[in-house]
Amino acid sequence: MQKGWYQLGFERDIKQSITVGDVSQGTIMLLREGQTFRAYNAFCPHRGANLAIGGKLVGNTVICPFHGCAVGLQHPSEEGYSLTEYKLLSIGGCLFVHTDPLSGDFGFEERMVALDQDHYIIPGFELVMNVTPEMVIENAFDQLHFRTVHSILNEPVFTVDPASTGAFRIDGTFVLPLSAWQKGRPGQQSIDVPYSATAYSPFLVVSSLGGDQPYTVITSARQNRNNQTCISLSIAVPIPENGARPDLQQCRYLIDQSRKGLELDKVIWENRSLSFNRLRTEEKAVIGFQRFCRQFN
Repeated sequence: MQKGWYQLGFERDIKQSITVGDVSQGTIMLLREGQTFRAYNAFCPHRGANLAIGGKLVGNTVICPFHGCAVGLQHPSEEGYSLTEYKLLSIGGCLFVHTDPLSGDFGFEERMVALDQDHYIIPGFELVMNVTPEMVIENAFDQLHFRTVHSILNEPVFTVDPASTGAFRIDGTFVLPLSAWQKGRPGQQSIDVPYSATAYSPFLVVSSLGGDQPYTVITSARQNRNNQTCISLSIAVPIPENGARPDLQQCRYLIDQSRKGLELDKVIWENRSLSFNRLRTEEKAVIGFQRFCRQFN
């Protein structure tokens, strides 16, 4: 498992006190107590059994299903065994984990806390594909595919913006046809919408579309235990001045459109050869993202 931020899924799906986090070889153990969640390395330090599969929570220890060893969660057990705890962010019904305690978080937690203050975060869906996680996240930075695959009306030019947090960010503008969300104004046939995307790891990107009807998309991709990629996608819409709840039908429209967009990408991704990577010089955003990813190996 590479270091960095991952989304482990949605709070609504975690029912048990111990759950295996479906990342790589099940390397993360999720604990739930009421509305409190914690994340640990899943493997028993004695002989490597996965504590999230058959382990029993007893106080501040997990009893291993293989040899019955007590493994400490906050401190070493009497037998001297303990686990690494990972930073876990539970926000807006989404669960995110940062798997490298020694490195910074690239500003993701701060971004999400700020987003949660003035937006409604709406958990979306998960989708499984036979692609690499990095390919999914790279898509947010692939300026040349938006017109061909997603029928936007221009070929956007992306500017790579240096982020003080170390995250990777681009900005551009989409010319979009009018829709149930981007309605435009009388007489308009299309609308110019500012677009930005910030990657906080090779597995997590936050994309924002501005204009009169702004919204944000949170997309994560992780390799699951079956060596497939599980995509988690949610949206965030601004809280209006009157504090009213968002129109759920409109939010469902955004989520459905996001799913349809990924399904269009899926046809390309699952039939693509990874032997070719001859990028054009203008594809600076993709080149920059690929360079950004190398530090997570």
